Amino acid sequence: MTPTLPDPTHPPRSPRHAARWVGLATVWFAASGALATVLFNVVYSNVLPLVPAAAIAAGLVGGVLWWALVERGTATRLRGAVAGVLTGVFAHPVMWFVLLALEGMILPQYLGLSAITTGVGISLFFGFWGFVLAGWLTVILGCLGAVFLATVRMRDRD
Repeated sequence: MTPTLPDPTHPPRSPRHAARWVGLATVWFAASGALATVLFNVVYSNVLPLVPAAAIAAGLVGGVLWWALVERGTATRLRGAVAGVLTGVFAHPVMWFVLLALEGMILPQYLGLSAITTGVGISLFFGFWGFVLAGWLTVILGCLGAVFLATVRMRDRD
């Protein structure tokens, strides 16, 4: 039995290097979420208070999806695009949950199940309608930004 030689085109990535890229992707998606909210403010005014929650949600969702889809396999533009599109979709309900948490509506002094259940229901409702209204922008920005980031990631060697 002959030993398998490592593929020189796809060297193994160190966990430390992958962690740096997940951190970079998290910041990238957070900035993209904030930018999407600011751009959406041009169409619908009074959404600027959503910027912190959008940045936190896009960063959390984008970082997890980047790790799951790009860093755990071979970094490709397609994997980056999928991570970006899914971030644009799933960041909406997470943003509303984060917004409610930041406003203190979900995390009272003694966290009860009814507060979480209510928060999840509100987040899913507003997340759906937020996606219907602004999803086109978040999906496009998420996809384009993630493809760019994946291109840079592909050129980076450990």
